[in-house]
Amino acid sequence: MSKLNINEKGISTVEVLLVLVIVALVVVIGLMVYNRRVKTSPTTTAANISTTSQPSGETSGSTAINTVINKGDYHGLAALMSDRVKVIKEGTDAGGSYYSSTAAAATISNFYSQSNTSQGAELPWDFTGHSDYRASAKKSTGAVKEYIPQGHIAVSKNDWVLGYNLNSDQKISSFYVSGSVNLSK
Repeated sequence: MSKLNINEKGISTVEVLLVLVIVALVVVIGLMVYNRRVKTSPTTTAANISTTSQPSGETSGSTAINTVINKGDYHGLAALMSDRVKVIKEGTDAGGSYYSSTAAAATISNFYSQSNTSQGAELPWDFTGHSDYRASAKKSTGAVKEYIPQGHIAVSKNDWVLGYNLNSDQKISSFYVSGSVNLSK
């Protein structure tokens, strides 16, 4: 009979190699699962999301965004934005300005948050579609005409307005802000 090649500790080379192969497989499979979950799940900022009433056609990306907005966590939008975001303030810069995601979120937060100098938008935001407002926006000659009809919109409890568009990665690419539902003609 031939004997297996056993070292002094009682473990064969084959067993050691087998254990190493199994550990390597577990690591590779674990990394694949982790990467798949990171790519398909909302960002950590939008974790623990409760579903908001939305019109049909809303995406999981917009659900996460709407949840962050309804919490008044406008700075939290940075994690849900593309690298460059066009922010349009109705009545001040119809062409809009491009910002980094962090600067765009800060601009939006400054606009909507209540302070000594601003009444701010009162929560909650209503994301139910606003077909009348959308129809008026289509007829407007203001900046709203470019952003509201095709994007996601919401009206705050005190009639402030926001609208945003998503890119192909379901990240905010442009954001429209207004302190009133009354459209400039």
